[in-house]
Amino acid sequence: MEDAISALCFPSFFEPIAVLDDFGPGASPKLLGPMAPALSAWTRHIAYGTVARIRALTEPVVHQLHNGNLTIASILQRTILENAGRAAFAISRLTDCSKNGSWDELRGVIPKSLFGTCMTALEDSVFEDFGDLTAQRPAKVSQFLDALEILAGTAEQSGQSFFGGLYALLCDLAHASQRANQGYCRVLDATEEGWTVQ
Repeated sequence: MEDAISALCFPSFFEPIAVLDDFGPGASPKLLGPMAPALSAWTRHIAYGTVARIRALTEPVVHQLHNGNLTIASILQRTILENAGRAAFAISRLTDCSKNGSWDELRGVIPKSLFGTCMTALEDSVFEDFGDLTAQRPAKVSQFLDALEILAGTAEQSGQSFFGGLYALLCDLAHASQRANQGYCRVLDATEEGWTVQ
């Protein structure tokens, strides 16, 4: 499977200029003009970008797990999960629009997924010069995970969510929390009053 994925090359494609109805802080811009060229480019961005990112991250995850570096592996796996969720979200939106016979919803989804960034409030920071007029908040990771859950059919099959819990665990292992630090310490002695930890 790795050989098949690694052998994929990404054909070039045309990306039209995105004409938006609004931009700036707090805006939720929508695409204007014909949808077909924008839709064609967007689906390729999502597909090729997902494959490229997951392909680049899979080997390092396995390597870090093999070396016992759970924190680093968790951070990388969380990124893989977010990218897979983004692709599932795109598939979900495309499927819904196709069923409804209306593509207007994608006029807001496409710019959000192409221009979405966490770098939207940079005023008075050392990163202020990196601001972009088209910047807007991205779709929420919870939307990606919900779409991945539906696409994979895990909740439907077992009656329980899988990806939400997995993402929470990966976040716990990656964030600055004592739970994440447990792998770096051990209890030397336990008494009724407490523990001696190293």
